[in-house]
Amino acid sequence: MISTATGWLTETMLKKYTDFVNNKAGFTLLELLIVVFLVALIFGVTLPRMTISRQDVFPVTLERVFRYAAMSAMAAGSAVRIDFGREKIRVLKREWPYPKGVEPDSPVEITVNSSGAAFPAEIVFYKGKDKIRAEIGLLGVTIHE
Repeated sequence: MISTATGWLTETMLKKYTDFVNNKAGFTLLELLIVVFLVALIFGVTLPRMTISRQDVFPVTLERVFRYAAMSAMAAGSAVRIDFGREKIRVLKREWPYPKGVEPDSPVEITVNSSGAAFPAEIVFYKGKDKIRAEIGLLGVTIHE
């Protein structure tokens, strides 16, 4: 009787093992490789865009500040001052920090009139040893590196 029970147990375990091995519920190696390839492809496409956007953050910040000042001046119907201080750029009650490593040569104030235009002015910034000239004028901001 013991040998029959042991035979039945062995047969049952063997059947469960073969069912588990033949089960198609898992992922194949090919499917996993395709997923890894797609993730790497997406990462490879987006990484250069992220590094480019980090390098170009300063001109975008200046343009954004100028646009905010111009819109505020037009909405208020009076002149608005842009204050390029040593540590931050201030317009009304809003402040923007300079990007890492960028410093102004000297503090500058620019007035944007009620039509959203500013009198032409030049601001010099330093990013490490590199000199960056920003021209703020009637049509917006122009960067010269």
